[in-house]
Amino acid sequence: MNDVSIDRVEFSTEDKPANLEKANFSSSTINDSSFVSANLRNADFSHAILENVNLSNADLRGSVFRGTLMVEVDVSRANLAGVDLRQLYSPPVLFVRESGSLLGRKIEGDDGIGYLRYAGALTNDVPPFFVYRHHPDFPIVEKICRKLTEQNWRQLRGLIQRGTASQKKKFAEAFILSLRSLNLLEVGSRRDLIRGTQRGREVFTRLCERNELAPELETFFKDNSP
Repeated sequence: MNDVSIDRVEFSTEDKPANLEKANFSSSTINDSSFVSANLRNADFSHAILENVNLSNADLRGSVFRGTLMVEVDVSRANLAGVDLRQLYSPPVLFVRESGSLLGRKIEGDDGIGYLRYAGALTNDVPPFFVYRHHPDFPIVEKICRKLTEQNWRQLRGLIQRGTASQKKKFAEAFILSLRSLNLLEVGSRRDLIRGTQRGREVFTRLCERNELAPELETFFKDNSP
């Protein structure tokens, strides 16, 4: 089936998932088509053009997309482990919808590559910020770091028991403990008061103002990924 033009074809549905293992779509042009929930393990999409293609819930393990152009491709909840997405024709434009949600978001460029890499795909290198911003608890880290960019003392309880951090208290506590062990935080005369060290404020500012992930934070995310 390689090097063909495909328009508006529903290959697979949630109710009737198709088995397309090892299918060859290389060098093909695929528009407005759906592979929802399909078994596409070890399929070949290399050098293809995919536009408005739905790969949500598909099993793509071992498939190849080298040299592929991906525009408005839905990869929501797709299994991307080991998928070869290196050397794409251009940075991807992806659509992602979280489980149980009708709303989705568009991610593209380095952010799109970072999403794919965080999901287990093989990609070209991008700065680690664009990978780990897709960690489900990234907003907690970002919010704590933003509070700690200032020199003011902060109540520890306020950092881990309010807002988004309160929903994942153990994760927030583990992050604070990591910052202390790396000497990015100092503790006041009252042990419930903390603030960033000079190095800590540098690390926090890089994250919050320059979208850069210092090695200390990258290591924490690596060690605390689902």
